[in-house]
Amino acid sequence: MGEYETNDRQENGVAYYAELLPHISNITLTISPLVAVPSHLTRISSSKIYMKTTPDNAASILTLPGHSAKDVPFSLQQLCQLNSTNKTGSVRVKAEREEREEHISPLSAKQLSDCKSVQCSECGAVLVKENMKYLDLPSENWYELMDYWHCHKPEHHHGNGHENAISKDVLKPRKSLALVGLTHIMVVNDDVVSESIKVLDTPSKTVVCSTCSSDVGILDQLDQSIVKIFKWNTIVESTPISNEIASFRYSPEIFVAEILLEVIEFHSTHQFGIAAHSYEETILLYVSVLSPQYVLS
Repeated sequence: MGEYETNDRQENGVAYYAELLPHISNITLTISPLVAVPSHLTRISSSKIYMKTTPDNAASILTLPGHSAKDVPFSLQQLCQLNSTNKTGSVRVKAEREEREEHISPLSAKQLSDCKSVQCSECGAVLVKENMKYLDLPSENWYELMDYWHCHKPEHHHGNGHENAISKDVLKPRKSLALVGLTHIMVVNDDVVSESIKVLDTPSKTVVCSTCSSDVGILDQLDQSIVKIFKWNTIVESTPISNEIASFRYSPEIFVAEILLEVIEFHSTHQFGIAAHSYEETILLYVSVLSPQYVLS
């Protein structure tokens, strides 16, 4: 779930901790104890710290979690946040901005657009008709985020009342057009292979495979002409290349991780309680997640 490294180091009696902050292109460096670090013998060069505790000693080389923008000699006076109790101090150094690879969720619209079929993960029965077009949905909590995007939500009037001009209804699949969320694929009834599924008379209108009776999804709560197929219940076969067919299947844990990453991104929340409805929503697991872009040394 991202790049994360730790390395407890102590060189010549000096301990250090460095953290890369990629969004603001800075590296924070904390050194302890300061009394062992002569200011005129300490220098940061690219991704290394060169440090000598006495003029006669060889330089200790400490690795930073990123690259500084230029060679930086620094002094004890620059270690602002000086703590006289434990003789520690910290300094912030400008870091080179690094291009990071864009994160793409499993079974995105692009991946599904190149696929041959969407099948039941247990028996291989084809669930969705071929020749579909797939489009990615925005964040699954996009509608709630309108409170952040608009001081006043756009509205239009109908008679004596009014409703949101941007409605959840605008994001619905259509014939031959499927919408792809973080954890599910939304299709209209006409695009499901009818002989492959059946709907159980349960409160959530569970959709199961007709062949093996495995759960494959549910009907949409607001519009029961729409089927939501859960990605972790599917196998996706790609279009054959050189007569070789590639299959893609992802476990539920992958999509739990994707949900956590999205919540972190939009709400800056890092602590979670994970529950299961089958256990009467008893908390099964408490999770604390570091930012996926923390890089430490």
